Amino acid sequence: MLKNRNLPLLALLLMLVSCGETEENPNRVLWGETKYYTNFLFKKYEPVIMEQTLDLDFNEDAQKFGINDIELETVKKDENGRFVHAADVIIYKNGKQCVDNILKIKSTDRSIKLGVEFASNAKEGNHTLYMRVKNTGGLDRIDDVDLSLPDNVILVHEWVIKKDDVFNPLAKILFLILTLIAILLVIWRFFIRQHIFESFKVRKLFIFYPESPMKTLKTKGCHKVICTNKRQNQSFISKFFKGKIIFEKNEFWTQDIEIVPKDRKTVRIRSQRGFTVMPGSAVTAGVTAEITNMNKKIIKLQIN
Repeated sequence: MLKNRNLPLLALLLMLVSCGETEENPNRVLWGETKYYTNFLFKKYEPVIMEQTLDLDFNEDAQKFGINDIELETVKKDENGRFVHAADVIIYKNGKQCVDNILKIKSTDRSIKLGVEFASNAKEGNHTLYMRVKNTGGLDRIDDVDLSLPDNVILVHEWVIKKDDVFNPLAKILFLILTLIAILLVIWRFFIRQHIFESFKVRKLFIFYPESPMKTLKTKGCHKVICTNKRQNQSFISKFFKGKIIFEKNEFWTQDIEIVPKDRKTVRIRSQRGFTVMPGSAVTAGVTAEITNMNKKIIKLQIN
């Protein structure tokens, strides 16, 4: 074993400290943070490599006599407090993935970019990582760490990377848009619609056909009544934005006419040419209106 060959890591430690400290423990070094999201439509998650530049400094003996590669393994603590291989992260050196997460440092290295990426099995939250010497490369010491002592093999204590599970950005935008639309629809339905498309306050409308039984239409809360001789349907969108329309089908109605609300006790009949409404187009509770079509047939209409 070569004596007095060591690798000062003071610059490395200073670089780590400059990355920031975690709130839980000021001695922990926050290396980087990744916001992870699942794929949604054409917005795919792109892996994030959290990189920091590390400055290395070998002493003269190590540079003069040369050393083999120093191998540092990335580990973490398991539930029992034992150091195990960190299988939920991927380690990079100068943009290239390290085999088995083993970082190899050469005596000719003066500066390296150390990168960390979360593997697909990584859980959300803080991940505390450590570097453990796997191969000393012929060194006896690294700073004050005696590599001959099996209990002192941790080089960098508690450098932390953080994973936050967040909404896919595209999904978040769509969610916010849909939420806004839903709020606007609720406001329209319960606060605005009744002021623009008035609904009936009268409860019922009675139509007395000359050759048919009396027809009762429950009108309270509806937007209008359309009397027609053709089958008609109202779309869901029309019903939502305007209110319900009642279609009264009978051969008496040679042309379509509309009955719309006027006030709490009155409705208004919007007749076409060929129809006569007596005593007038406004029909009030307690008053019987007579409607004559172009064939001179007459029906009576009352409201309640």
